[in-house]
Amino acid sequence: MSGRVRLLLAALIVVSMIAVPFAAMGQSGGEAGTTPSADEYSLSELQNGGEVVDERYPSLRTAGDYTAFWMVRYPPRGMGSYGDRGSQQFIEPSSTVQRQKVRMYASFPFDGETRNFTVTKVYWTRDSKTVQTDNGTTTESVANISAIDQQTLQYQSGMRRTQEVSLRGYYDQATRVTVFLGLPDGDRLRWTFNIKTIPTAEPVSIDSRGDLYEFILLFVILPTLLVVWLVDKKVSAFRRSALAGTGHGPGFWIAIGTVMAAVAYTTGYYATASLTAALPFVFPLLVGWVVGAFRLEDDDDAVETWGFVKMDPETAASPLKEKAEILDSAEIEVRGFDVVHTPEDKPALYSKGLLSMWARSKGKYATIDIENKEAEWEGVGDYDKIIVVDQDAPDLVEHLPERVIWKFPWRTYTPPTDEDGDIIEDAHDAALFRALPQELDKSTYIGIAGMVLTPIAAAFLSHEFVGAWQWGPIACAPLILRYAEPIEGEARAYAAPGQARKAWTTAWYADINMKRFATIDQLAKALLESEERKYNVEEWLNEFREEGVIDSANDSDSDPFDYVMSEDDPATTAKNGTSNDTGAD
Repeated sequence: MSGRVRLLLAALIVVSMIAVPFAAMGQSGGEAGTTPSADEYSLSELQNGGEVVDERYPSLRTAGDYTAFWMVRYPPRGMGSYGDRGSQQFIEPSSTVQRQKVRMYASFPFDGETRNFTVTKVYWTRDSKTVQTDNGTTTESVANISAIDQQTLQYQSGMRRTQEVSLRGYYDQATRVTVFLGLPDGDRLRWTFNIKTIPTAEPVSIDSRGDLYEFILLFVILPTLLVVWLVDKKVSAFRRSALAGTGHGPGFWIAIGTVMAAVAYTTGYYATASLTAALPFVFPLLVGWVVGAFRLEDDDDAVETWGFVKMDPETAASPLKEKAEILDSAEIEVRGFDVVHTPEDKPALYSKGLLSMWARSKGKYATIDIENKEAEWEGVGDYDKIIVVDQDAPDLVEHLPERVIWKFPWRTYTPPTDEDGDIIEDAHDAALFRALPQELDKSTYIGIAGMVLTPIAAAFLSHEFVGAWQWGPIACAPLILRYAEPIEGEARAYAAPGQARKAWTTAWYADINMKRFATIDQLAKALLESEERKYNVEEWLNEFREEGVIDSANDSDSDPFDYVMSEDDPATTAKNGTSNDTGAD
């Protein structure tokens, strides 16, 4: 594991050791409150949600001249926090409150008075009981009251004053709550709604330092270490079997994880909270995602860059022109390809992407064979290897990357045929022909039914055991690889025949020297002078090559093979150090 991964992992664990437990300790389970007699409330009274004075504002209640109350809730999802007017919703009987509080707005005359109101909260569910009558027994509906709390709200005079009405937490199943607000004249305003508290609001039992250490050990440190070990082992093995990573870099996958987390938060915060409450190991999984991103894209030397060069040695030399580019005048074509080596040490062209990586992990490669070893040489400039391509080749390299064919149950393939019923070879895909059936049968419909019913069953189980159905289909997502058929790629290089490397090098340096010295006589004279000064011609040529002849050829934004004169070039520097002005115009 690289050093930066270890450092990031250590930082995440330290942050979690501080933030997670203390956040849990700060959660509240609601108020205890007082308990007036439950006999005071009948089912009909609790079902009555109060008088609606305006359908546009179903929770608005009036209490005389210039006095009104209205209750709003803030759903625990989206980017809006509690109190954001853009996300507030008026309470109505069908509403389900998922927080442990609602906001009570009030407006009063501007008389400078302070007003106190008592709010009674009755928690109940609809139930039935058997009663004895003159005609025997019968069943009637009743209100099963589980708790009654009271709270005092204090308001200053003015418009849109607010107070928070606290609520108990109900995590396993929803219950009804009816809120009564007592007025000075003895009358009462009321609201009724459902409450099912978001799972992460449930308090964690941490009452001592020992409980805190136990929480950190069981739900932070040990799960994180276990997940990191498994991710490091499995992802590293996957990457080795695929020869190299996806080529996108760890930042790409971390960004995807961030976007996925943001989408989960903004579109279904309740579902995310349900997962967090049901599986306390969500934080270790997030750490594992980051570690997996780095292991998937480990930076090593698995990928090489090979340069394929095509040049006509007979037309390489050309008249010298002012600021001429050697690439253009010599008619040279250069292109770089990424190469990996199979377990059998065969070169294979590398393609970016997760699906290509998965295909390689299944042993499907686009191997390439350089038939003439005299057409290659090692380590030139930015390339790990240079391959000289036949000057008559139709292309530098023919490459069909490894790929994945999706064998979904409903897919078929019919080979294209001509009027005589013969297969049209140019349009025929042999891989699709091998992987897909030409027509559907009974087993196909069974497969389609299984593909549809599996995520439905997973959604049901997720709803039962996690608390939100969304995570079931998401957990089924990896099953899509069951329908993926990896197909090997194809690659072909037209290596130049014979002593291609020597011929290419000879023509190349002949062209360079013709440009530098203009004539063969001046070239010979310069070589003699360099010999008299004991100048190392071979070293000089190497330096010239390193100045940009091939090094920048892979950069599409540069001017590859630009002609650059060396400061100590014997074609421009005379014996006494003055310029000869030979060669270049």
